[in-house]
Amino acid sequence: MTTEEKSKLIIELMSSQKSDRERIDSLMDKLDRMTESQLAANEASTLLHGQLSELMHLLKDKEDAYRLLQSEKEALAEQLKVNRKTLYGSKSQKGISKKKDNKRSKEEDKDHFDGSPESISQVDKQSGENCPQA
Repeated sequence: MTTEEKSKLIIELMSSQKSDRERIDSLMDKLDRMTESQLAANEASTLLHGQLSELMHLLKDKEDAYRLLQSEKEALAEQLKVNRKTLYGSKSQKGISKKKDNKRSKEEDKDHFDGSPESISQVDKQSGENCPQA
C-alpha cells in the first residue's frame, strides 16, 4: 500500500469516526430527553398515587358513614314498628268481638207487627200518643 492510499484510508476512517461520534451524540441527546421524560412521568405517577390513596381513604370513610347510617335507619325502622304496635298503650281490644251475635229476627225488627188488629193495638200501646190515629 502506498502512502497516498494510506492517507486516503486514514481520512476516510477519520470521517467515519466523526460521523459515528455525531450519531452517538444525537443518540445520547435522545437518551437524555427520554430519561427526563421518564423522570417526569415517575413524578406524575407518584403524585397520582398519592391522590389515589387519598381518594381511597375518603371512599372508605364514606362507606363507613353509609354503614352507620344504614344501621341507624334499620334501628329507627324497628323502633317505629314497635311504636306502631304499642300505639294504643294498654287498651286491649281482645275482648271486643267484631261480629255481633245479637242478630234480630225479621219479626223483632218489625216489633211484632204483622198487620193484624192485635199487633196494631200493641204498637199503639208502645208508641202512646206519638202514633197518628187512622
